[in-house]
Amino acid sequence: MNAVLMFAAISAIGGLVLGFYCVPWRVIVIPNLIIAIVSAIVSLDQNFSFLAGFAFVFGCLSLNQIAYVIGAAIIVFSEDPKASLTGDQADDYPGESYQSHNAKGLCKDAPLARRADHKSGYH
Repeated sequence: MNAVLMFAAISAIGGLVLGFYCVPWRVIVIPNLIIAIVSAIVSLDQNFSFLAGFAFVFGCLSLNQIAYVIGAAIIVFSEDPKASLTGDQADDYPGESYQSHNAKGLCKDAPLARRADHKSGYH
């Protein structure tokens, strides 16, 4: 029974860590497959019936997903905009921060490089 509780805790902690890093939903398939396989093996090792084993697998996957949502919500709704991995505040312009770049995508603070002007066309 200790192995069951320990694996349930590991599933929840793993989901929380994935949520803190705001891993996309399609990437979560891999850890969920691992959790499903390992929890099925643990339930067989503990001699669970089919229904109890199914409930254990479902419970571990549910704990993982709930912890993921909690971790992602903590990061997304935190007051510090730099807490997210992108560090970009929400605006109408995707990508880099619109406020610090001009229309050509150059930083306003960076000096513009001078072009080498040739006085006459041919040498």
